[in-house]
Amino acid sequence: MLDAVLDAALASLELARGAIYLRRGEADEVELEASRGFPPGVVARKRTQRIAAHGSGIAGTTAHRQGAFVIGDLSKEPVGRPLVEAFREAGVAVSSVAAVPVAVEGRPMGALMVVSEAPREFSEGEVAYLRLVGALLGWTTVAQAALREHAKTNEELAALARALEQRTAELKELDKYKTRSIHLITHELRRPLSPIFTYADMLLGMEFPPEKRRLFLEHIREAADEMDRYVTEMVETAKLEEGGVQLVFGDVDVAAVARVAVGKWQQVAADSGVSLDLDVQLERRKFTTDGVKIGEVLENLIENALKYTQSGGKVTVTARKAPDSLEFAVADTGIGIAPEEVAELFTKFHIVRQANVPRPAHRAGLGLYLSKVYAEALGGTVAVESRPGKGSTFTLRVPVGA
Repeated sequence: MLDAVLDAALASLELARGAIYLRRGEADEVELEASRGFPPGVVARKRTQRIAAHGSGIAGTTAHRQGAFVIGDLSKEPVGRPLVEAFREAGVAVSSVAAVPVAVEGRPMGALMVVSEAPREFSEGEVAYLRLVGALLGWTTVAQAALREHAKTNEELAALARALEQRTAELKELDKYKTRSIHLITHELRRPLSPIFTYADMLLGMEFPPEKRRLFLEHIREAADEMDRYVTEMVETAKLEEGGVQLVFGDVDVAAVARVAVGKWQQVAADSGVSLDLDVQLERRKFTTDGVKIGEVLENLIENALKYTQSGGKVTVTARKAPDSLEFAVADTGIGIAPEEVAELFTKFHIVRQANVPRPAHRAGLGLYLSKVYAEALGGTVAVESRPGKGSTFTLRVPVGA
C-alpha cells in the first residue's frame, strides 16, 4: 500500500525520488518504510530519523512541525545538507525537497517527502496535494492498525474458543475416565469381598471339621491379600500423581531381586499348572540401582504373564547384561496380545479385551502402568513383543554402568 501511494504522488509531480517515513508505536523516531529512487547508501544512512525540531533530518523535522516543509535549495539548509551529501556519495545530485507530515488529529505518525534533482519551487497546489496525500495516508495507517488489532482480537478470541472447546472435550473425557475408574475400582474390590463374605457366612452359620474350616480361612486370607494388593497399588498410583516416584539407589544384587520376584509367584504358577523358571545370565551380580523398584516391575510382569498363560504353559524370566543396561525379559507361551491392544497396554486402568483369559488377576489395569512409570523413573524402558496365540515377551531395560 505504501509503495502504491508513493508511486502515485511521484507520478502526479513528475518526480522519480521520494520516501515515506512512519512512526512505530510511541517511539520518538520515524523509520523509512517505502522509498523510490533512493540509492542503497542513502537508504542505509537515512533509515531512521528522530522526531525533533532541528538536526534530525527532513522527515523527523517535518513530523515534529506538523506542517509542510519545502526546501528550494537543500545545500543552503542545515537540515538538508546530510541528504545532499548522502545522494552525492551515491553519484546523484539533488536540489529541492517537499515534505508533508503523516498525521491524524495532531498526532505525528510520520512524513511523506519527494525529492527533485533539478532546482524546483513547489507550487501551493502541489504542496496542498501532498498534504492531502499525507492526511489520507495517516488515516489509512490508523485504519490498518485498527484492522490488525481487530484481526488480532478475533484471532485471540478464536484461540480462546479453541482452547475452551479442547478443555470441554478434556473434561468430558475426564468424566468418562472417572466413571470408568470408579466402575473398575468397585468391581475389583467386590471380587475379593465375595469369597470373604461367602466363606465367613458359612463358618458363622454351620459347623465344619477343622480341615474344612482351615481351608475356608485360607480362601478368606487369599481374598484379603488380593484386596490389600489392589488397595496398595491404588495408594501408590495416587502418590505418583502427587509427587512422582521416590527412588533409593544402592549396591543391589539384581540376581537375588529377580529370584525373590519369581519366588513370590512360584506357588501360584504351580497351582495353575504353569512352569515358572528363572535364567540368570550375569557374570556380575551387583549393580548400583533401585532394587525395590526393579523387583516390583518384575512381580507385575510375572503376574501378567501368568494371567495370560494356560495350564501346561511356561513363563521364563531372564536376567542378562547388555552393553549399557540390565535387561530382564519375562516371556510366556500364553494367548498373546492383539496388535491393536499394544499401544494402550501401559496406560492406567487399561484392560486387555480378551474373553479367554486363563486366570483373572487382581489388578484393574494398574500393574503394567506402574511398571512403565517405574521403568522410566529409573531412566529405562519396558516394552512388549507379542503375537496372538504365540505368547508375549515383556522386557525391562535399566541403564547401569559397564
